[in-house]
Amino acid sequence: MKNQLVIIVLIIAALLGGAFYWYEYKPSRVRASCEAESYEFARAQYREQQDAYDFKFNSCLNRHGLR
Repeated sequence: MKNQLVIIVLIIAALLGGAFYWYEYKPSRVRASCEAESYEFARAQYREQQDAYDFKFNSCLNRHGLR
């Protein structure tokens, strides 16, 4: 009985950890990476920097499956 409880608790902890990684940690890392990439891209543009940033940021999110 005690072994079953330990196994159930470990399975629940693994599921919660996996959900946190998939829905919170991974997307935040992707967004930070896309933001840095977009900022560098927009700095290289001389005109319409905000439009260049938005385009690159949205393209990057699409590439990583977040949009």
